[in-house]
Amino acid sequence: MTNEELIKRYFLVGGDFGDVGSYGFYTRRVYDDYKTALFSRTTTMPMATNPNRSCFLIVPFDFEIEVALDYGNRNLASKIRPSAWQSHVEIVHKIAEGLRIEVVVSPQADKKNFHKYMERKINRNLRALARDIRTNEYKKVPRTTESNLLRSEISYAYEPEPTYTVPENYQRLMKNIHALLDGECLLNLPKYQVSLLDDSETQTLWSFLIKSNQHKKDQEILRKLYTMSRLLAPRKID
Repeated sequence: MTNEELIKRYFLVGGDFGDVGSYGFYTRRVYDDYKTALFSRTTTMPMATNPNRSCFLIVPFDFEIEVALDYGNRNLASKIRPSAWQSHVEIVHKIAEGLRIEVVVSPQADKKNFHKYMERKINRNLRALARDIRTNEYKKVPRTTESNLLRSEISYAYEPEPTYTVPENYQRLMKNIHALLDGECLLNLPKYQVSLLDDSETQTLWSFLIKSNQHKKDQEILRKLYTMSRLLAPRKID
């Protein structure tokens, strides 16, 4: 069995089969709630797990690199990038995308770490966006809504919603926030469970995001996220 055949079988069967192997991957039953997990022979962490019938958890492409950098080990990070592990993650992502498999990205393909992972990504987006606003040096991109994309696929009769030009890091912020919300729904997790930055550097940014944001749907999501985040404020932010 080739790597591609094994990965496709894993996704299509739904993680319900037992121990199967190829030259680069294998499957093994690990946790009762995950049933069978997909592993690369290059690492001990699962590449993908199937916590429920609606989605698969897939390890993030850059997770090991991020961990190495977080611990200040740039030498290790530089060695990870060209590794077989990285190419294996690419294969899993590509096949999942080709099969239109519903996936959620989480560290070590672990459901319980999903919120913390997304919290770190969103906080990085907030830092970058606050810097953009402070320096007034950033690239602008169109902010196209999901409803715009949906309507264009259904019918040309609909009038498109306004499309705004926004800083590129704003677009990244909203992309990760939607990934958080989608993941919470698919994994049956409580909503908005992230503790976000609210310090001297980001206060002006938050004021704009939840009070003056011209994209009203984003404004409402950000207001809810900020309110819940303040309730979680005593939690330490990495």
